Amino acid sequence: MKVEWTVEAKNALFQVTEYIREENPSVARKVVSHIHQATSRLSQNPYLGPISRKYPKYRELVVARFPFIIWYEVFEDEDVVEITLVWHSAQNREEF
Repeated sequence: MKVEWTVEAKNALFQVTEYIREENPSVARKVVSHIHQATSRLSQNPYLGPISRKYPKYRELVVARFPFIIWYEVFEDEDVVEITLVWHSAQNREEF
């Protein structure tokens, strides 16, 4: 499957990266790298993340070693995994 990112997900990743980069640029690069590694695995295993309890339309993929969750949808008929949101676990879920 092809992994695609929504504009909102790209913007969320950029905002997180910029926030971390202000304190520690090398950690920001590691976070982005881990997030991209995690999402690239979805091309071979799109059902890796469980269905979200609160938002059953989405699946949630936890990024190892970092407190991030990737929300995504699987579109089998289009052979696409769409990354919808990059969320830091300290963020308030009610904002989404």
